[in-house]
Amino acid sequence: MIFWMHNMLVCIAIIGNILLLLILMKDIVNFINENKVGVPMGGDKQGRYVKPDLSLLGTEHVKRYRESGGEVGHIWNGVTALLLTTIGRKSGALRIQPMIYGRDGSDFIVIASKGGSPNHPAWYLNLTSNPSAEIQVKNKIMKVSARVAKGLERERLWDLMTSLWPNYDQYQERTDREIPVVVLTPATF
Repeated sequence: MIFWMHNMLVCIAIIGNILLLLILMKDIVNFINENKVGVPMGGDKQGRYVKPDLSLLGTEHVKRYRESGGEVGHIWNGVTALLLTTIGRKSGALRIQPMIYGRDGSDFIVIASKGGSPNHPAWYLNLTSNPSAEIQVKNKIMKVSARVAKGLERERLWDLMTSLWPNYDQYQERTDREIPVVVLTPATF
């Protein structure tokens, strides 16, 4: 009788561990699907354009990023994204834009590509009018000062950013304007 009860308890423990493993696997699969882990980034190794997943964009991206402290939206199509808040150059209103970013030391690097449009994005024009801005990276909000990278620095940072999002090279081919590389330097207190 004791032997039988012991075997029964061992079986229950094994079944419990299997159920726990299945629950953990489900959580891992959900994380992978939500964060697009393993999905090709913007472009492939041959430099061909790869259409990104556009299911999280614009105001919905901002809303979910803010609500979750960046748990949703910080990883977007396999790259990191921040929220950039600028002051509208005409309206004076706050404008929030999700942006792919890279890091260069303590600086955050963003690209004013607008998908290769002939015109600069509004957020970039706002920064040229007023370089003071704010960014949110995950749940951390910080003041930054913006400047446009030039010359060799621009080339180096462009290479950094196209290594993260190769589609930037295709965006550059779509337009005659030189796509600006913007350096966001956190304020020091």
